[in-house]
Amino acid sequence: MADAGAVMTGFAFGEVLAKIAPDAAHGWQTVSASDLPFAEGENPPLALDRAGLARVRDAFAEAAPRPA
Repeated sequence: MADAGAVMTGFAFGEVLAKIAPDAAHGWQTVSASDLPFAEGENPPLALDRAGLARVRDAFAEAAPRPA
């Protein structure tokens, strides 16, 4: 998930990969189990509490394709 999160919060393919800050155009606040940034100088994620982690887990489970 760290790699997917890193890629999905970066710029378009072919551009220099850098996080898009929440206050920038098309930016958003990332969330995580902790508030530690992925790399020095990057915007830190919002640390989720137990309920927040459960919401993310449940939303992922609901969105995941189910085998037929």
